[in-house]
Amino acid sequence: MCVSVFCYSLMTQWVFSRGVSAQTRAFLDGFSEVVPLQWLQYFDERELEVICFTTVHCCVLCSE
Repeated sequence: MCVSVFCYSLMTQWVFSRGVSAQTRAFLDGFSEVVPLQWLQYFDERELEVICFTTVHCCVLCSE
């Protein structure tokens, strides 16, 4: 029984890892078309989260 649970655990981990890996690769491919990946070194984790996952609505007031 222990071996079957272990095998099931490994199989589940493999399936999820494969899916996440493909999604991560697709995200990085698309992201790198907009921002060169080497530029990411200039940001910390929090700043990257804001850049990637925050929708910001800005109002710009123009005065003439």
